[in-house]
Amino acid sequence: MKRVDLDKLDSETAFKIKMEAYLYIDAGKMIKFGKGDKNKLTEYMEKRVGVIEAILKISRPFVILDGSDVLLEVEK
Repeated sequence: MKRVDLDKLDSETAFKIKMEAYLYIDAGKMIKFGKGDKNKLTEYMEKRVGVIEAILKISRPFVILDGSDVLLEVEK
């Protein structure tokens, strides 16, 4: 599994990745609590992962680290 540490990226790229990760996490929480349309939220989450993949030029699976904390883990 590829590991991406935000501390090793330039600040602008790290910020973009962190915001996309937070949007992905928030959509996942909405699904977990039964809010919103599950299909639309799942599609939205896929788009967020696609943006992260495009920015970093990586493919799944990968882990995004914020220092020593795991911010986002994406499986296949």
